[in-house]
Amino acid sequence: RQAGGSELADLKHQLEDLVEEGEKQQKRKEWLDKDLKDLRQKLESCQNEINAKKEEMNRNTDVLAQLDKKIKDEKAETERLFTKRQNLELQKEALKKQYQDELGHRGKVTDEHVDLQMQMKAKEDEIHALGTGKARISRQLEALRKEKASGDAETQRLE
Repeated sequence: RQAGGSELADLKHQLEDLVEEGEKQQKRKEWLDKDLKDLRQKLESCQNEINAKKEEMNRNTDVLAQLDKKIKDEKAETERLFTKRQNLELQKEALKKQYQDELGHRGKVTDEHVDLQMQMKAKEDEIHALGTGKARISRQLEALRKEKASGDAETQRLE
């Protein structure tokens, strides 16, 4: 039971870590979205100076490509973490069910143990009663044998 509890605690900790990581990634995505928006505004304002700023535009295009790749990577990572979280939730529920099943089984085994103890006590009492009855019958038999021997001796004496 402790192992199941420890596993649940580990899974809960992992889930909390994943949620925290997801929140961090969401903030980073918002920052990247804002940064991307700012860059696009800058490109629009610089369109009148295209010839003079052509080199800067190429640089910004590269930056945008990197940011788009980062966004794509972050989205893929977010999806992966979401899927992992769902799997962990399923595992958590399965462990809870298994724990409840084991508790039920333990109760059943305990009840069976108590029943067997009671049956064993009843058999011990029965064996004790039979032993006591046997001793009493043995004493009565011995008394009857003595009485018969005494009666046989009396009969021989009278003959």
